[in-house]
Amino acid sequence: MGYKRVLVKFSGEALAGENGYGIDTKILKFIATEIKTLIDAGIEVG
Repeated sequence: MGYKRVLVKFSGEALAGENGYGIDTKILKFIATEIKTLIDAGIEVG
């Protein structure tokens, strides 16, 4: 049995990617795609 609900927390470092500062749009798009996959599978994401 898998998870029904998950809580996601991001750090600035995780969003910065290789740049080391700011928000890397490639990283942000990847994370958004992964979250959408979870939602499409019926998992609540908070």
